[in-house]
Amino acid sequence: MVYYSHVNEDNCIERELAFEKKCVNLYSIGGSGERVIALLDSPALEHAYIIDNNAEALYLIELKLAALKSLAVEDYLFFIGHTKEKKIPERIRMYNDFKGSLSKKGMNYWDTHANHIIQGVLNVGNFERYLSRMRPIALWFLGSSFNKKINQTEPVDWNQNRWKFLTWLFSQGLVYRITGISDKAFLGRNSNPSIIGNSLRKTIEEDKQLESFMFQLIFKGHLNDMTPSVLPASLQPDVLENIKWKLLNRQLKIHFVLNDIRNYIFAQHTLPDRSLISLSDILSFVDRYYLEDCLLQLDYIREGRLDILVRSFLKNRPLPVQVKEWRDNYVVCDLSEKEKTGMYSVFHLSSGY
Repeated sequence: MVYYSHVNEDNCIERELAFEKKCVNLYSIGGSGERVIALLDSPALEHAYIIDNNAEALYLIELKLAALKSLAVEDYLFFIGHTKEKKIPERIRMYNDFKGSLSKKGMNYWDTHANHIIQGVLNVGNFERYLSRMRPIALWFLGSSFNKKINQTEPVDWNQNRWKFLTWLFSQGLVYRITGISDKAFLGRNSNPSIIGNSLRKTIEEDKQLESFMFQLIFKGHLNDMTPSVLPASLQPDVLENIKWKLLNRQLKIHFVLNDIRNYIFAQHTLPDRSLISLSDILSFVDRYYLEDCLLQLDYIREGRLDILVRSFLKNRPLPVQVKEWRDNYVVCDLSEKEKTGMYSVFHLSSGY
């Protein structure tokens, strides 16, 4: 199963860090690939190790990068489903033109999932399909006045009581269970979905609905109404042009690794200087001891400077005692206030300076 296929994390923090620290090596959980892609135009980056224990996630990222390398950037954005300027069947023709560059397993997978290519692969993840089922119900409940509100920041007469009730529903874990979400990041006794409701309310209160990719995905299912300057980096044409150039000129080597991230880390004898480790929201799926194992091993095998980004969504947010333990081996900085969706906590751990 592809769990996520679109942008689901604000990648600006990782991107800023990769540029600032002139990272040469990237080790990243794959996910949807959008966070990874946003880092690939970092000028110093030479190797990107994309690691995931879900083969379908790796097939998705492989497809996106092969498409970017083969197609013009505007055609790539159409192919993945971000834009709709062309006729939908064109996606299959485009795929047939470059599928020979995929791995054998990747090509076999997409040959048998042609319907996903037709839809645009940004839209085929389990989470994206969940949103597509729930969106019409939410918009019907909120009424036509809400459509005016989410498309402009000028004063609009809209039903705020319904909005408050809906965001209260977004804050209840039972609602996600009843509506059939299968992502365990939303489920469990230590999950705190009120983070979602609070974030959505704050976005409206600050009139930032046209700047929030998460808000746009939830209520529209696309990012076409966002201005280019606030689009996620992985969808910005200038960024994609730079990545395409690096791939075509062999300035960047992509390595796909089917493995659990902890197992991968423990299998390494050394980790090169100027490496960035992007662990995504790993804490949604593992406990604190899994993460502690990773961090201790990373500090043990590093050869030089190491930068680590740890995210958490609704579950297992780091407690002060954990952060204090991290400081035994790393310089720790809480960057959560810089995270634009308001739904993640983000910590930067660095060592080797």
